[in-house]
Amino acid sequence: DLPLPFAEWAERGLEALKRDFVIDDGVVCFWEGRTDETHLYATAFALYATAAVHRATGSADARELGESIVDRLEAVGWDPAARVFREALPARQAPSGSTDLLGVPRGARSSNAQLHLVEAFTEWLRARDDSLVAERLDLTLAWLEDVVGQGGGALVRHYDVSGRPLDSVRSWGHDVEALHLVDDARAVLGLNGTSALERVARLAYARGLDNRFGGMEVGRARWRRDRRKIGWVQAEALTCAARLSARSAGPPEWAPSPQGIWRFIRDRVLDPVHGGWREYLSRQGKPLHPMDKAHPWKACYHEVRALLEAGKGQ
Repeated sequence: DLPLPFAEWAERGLEALKRDFVIDDGVVCFWEGRTDETHLYATAFALYATAAVHRATGSADARELGESIVDRLEAVGWDPAARVFREALPARQAPSGSTDLLGVPRGARSSNAQLHLVEAFTEWLRARDDSLVAERLDLTLAWLEDVVGQGGGALVRHYDVSGRPLDSVRSWGHDVEALHLVDDARAVLGLNGTSALERVARLAYARGLDNRFGGMEVGRARWRRDRRKIGWVQAEALTCAARLSARSAGPPEWAPSPQGIWRFIRDRVLDPVHGGWREYLSRQGKPLHPMDKAHPWKACYHEVRALLEAGKGQ
């Protein structure tokens, strides 16, 4: 059971989700007040939240909302021909325009949305025994493994319906996040062996960690490197490193030290005056504009998870 006051906060968050974002049975709007269409990305986060609340508190309201989201995903999102979920989903109107709400070309798939669906299904299976969700999670993992293979061991932003890469943008933060989310999913499904995402994370640490100034860089588009440091990227680098360090067989030889990543966060990312995590920093670790610590795309999701993971056993 979740102790107070956390249980109360979780229930309050669930009520806010239902009040401000659930616009019809199982339909979760992307932005508050926008009802023309929704997206797999927003739907996945809503399912993740409801599953976590139900697992922590036993809330029947969370279970019912989660079940309605799962039912709607299956009804309008599952693509039986491609064996992966669609991303632009109808709400009160059919999707329109050349790109969807996540900036993905119509009909394409994004690694980011599919990864967060993996996260949501994993949490749902921790809360509920659901054979259909287990099957869909297994197929989504297979799709991710396949696109990494088609991409030569790389995870990029967008793919066509057959899994062919549509760009060459690499995000080191997403690469390491992908490994620990997929590892969690594989554990829930009881899968053995090593995921192809292991190679993706290994290359991200090798190419993204800055041995001179510390921290993990943003990524690369074609051959141009973005050497800035972003707060959520450091959080995911820390989470994955902590998970690798905690493996029962010991961390792989290529895994970085969580302590090294934490030192950069402590010394450069944390704001010692006002608190919180700085969002943008130069390669050298100097704060950059915009100075917002939260915005419509991010609040404290990555940071809190990193601190919880890194603090285990301490």
